[in-house]
Amino acid sequence: MAQIIYAAFGDSFAGAMTDIHGKPMGAWRDALKAANDLQAASLAPWRDIASAPLDGTVIGLSRDGERLLDFSWSVEQQRWEKKVGYPTRTIVLTTAPTHWMPVPPPPLTGTAKAA
Repeated sequence: MAQIIYAAFGDSFAGAMTDIHGKPMGAWRDALKAANDLQAASLAPWRDIASAPLDGTVIGLSRDGERLLDFSWSVEQQRWEKKVGYPTRTIVLTTAPTHWMPVPPPPLTGTAKAA
């Protein structure tokens, strides 16, 4: 979590502003929220495929112990697929996945420092 916060602020805590109740404000609050979201996603357990979103949401899938990233359910085709490359190709799963997991949020951009 600290790595994400340092990516946003470097070694300076000048952006670490709080309101009169001590709650983080502005960019500091946003960095803490991003860190918490990332931590929650990384700790999220695999879920049964029956509960997977079927609205086109991009998720991670698992089948036979293999992790498959960035797939979504195609309502039109009634299948799990992934769009890749340019020109766009479609990768289609021919064997049903057994579990799914939310995709973690993207990293913060900015002046990240090497660890």
